Amino acid sequence: MVAMDGLDATIDSLRRAQPEHFSELFVTHEPNFKIVVSFAGSATTESRELLAELGSDVEIREDSRFNESELDSEFRSVLGAVREVYPAAGGGYSPIDGVEIVIHGTEYDEPGGRMVGDNPVDALDRVTEEVSAGGLPVHVTVGSWETSSQHARAGNKLTGGGDCTSGFAAKRWISGVLRRGITTAGHCPNSQQYIQNASNQYAAPVYNQMNNPTSDSQFNLLSHHGGTNDAQPKMKTSSSTWTNVTAIRPRSYHWVGMIVCHYGIGTPSAADRCGQVRVIGYAPPDVVGCSDVHANGPCDPNWIAVKDVECNATDSGGPWYTSTIAAGIHSGKNWLGDPWPLIGNTLWPGGLNDCLYMPIDNVQNALGVQILTVSSP
Repeated sequence: MVAMDGLDATIDSLRRAQPEHFSELFVTHEPNFKIVVSFAGSATTESRELLAELGSDVEIREDSRFNESELDSEFRSVLGAVREVYPAAGGGYSPIDGVEIVIHGTEYDEPGGRMVGDNPVDALDRVTEEVSAGGLPVHVTVGSWETSSQHARAGNKLTGGGDCTSGFAAKRWISGVLRRGITTAGHCPNSQQYIQNASNQYAAPVYNQMNNPTSDSQFNLLSHHGGTNDAQPKMKTSSSTWTNVTAIRPRSYHWVGMIVCHYGIGTPSAADRCGQVRVIGYAPPDVVGCSDVHANGPCDPNWIAVKDVECNATDSGGPWYTSTIAAGIHSGKNWLGDPWPLIGNTLWPGGLNDCLYMPIDNVQNALGVQILTVSSP
């Protein structure tokens, strides 16, 4: 089986070798492990040689209608068309499942079995036709999403107006002074206490916060900082285990089928904390805007959705990771209910509950911080 670092290097090489033709790379685990690589056109000899180095578990497809950047643009176009009728709609694109459109539950007239809006059947049929013309299958469902309201490390408890989990430690220059603190979810309360252990807790006031359609993140300074109580590049990976953070994994180095894990105070069982990336670039549905707090308009497709994993409200802000690498901070859970039975296209099966997180590079860029690692503490 190929090491994850090997796939990172391969993706880089394919983007350089065929920028106009490389479409996507994803991993399947059932019935057998397989790496699938798609091209919009023919794979060059150089690309085939690169993929041959990965071993025999590779399938090359040359039938994609879009390259990597065109896929993102196509999905955003589809989502925009749906939001003309259902402003709170969300969704994402997966190379395995196609385009997923999620209509927020409050825009759905459940007793009558219809969605609220002008000519909803005609509108969504029109969208289906547009997507079909582009070659991307569409699935429609009804759902919503839920958020919550030692040394400074990722995985400890934050409390005050609602419990959350501390995210990765970070640093930022403020008025000429390099300050360290912790990240967490933007929808978490602004006045919090960082719980180091049973006998020590410190104020963790928000320095800056992004709780809007583009990011769900915030940076908290510690009132007691410096020396042995300063923020450290460590994360909690079990109730009693602290792991060094060695690097960060940006969104562009995620792929569908990647195994990712998280830690949060609301999900104590290790057996439930790891799952597979299902969608990269997910837009959570929300009827009042992109968050529970601000009606700022619908979410951008900036989140990552993970299946086959458990998460709960107080996990918000906690670390997502691969091995010792920071991948993101926890944002919420996506509840997908029964699909709407009146649309003629393929419907998404109900009952899927994804966990969602903000990619770590989104957190860094939105907050103007640098995540601490052992090589850059």
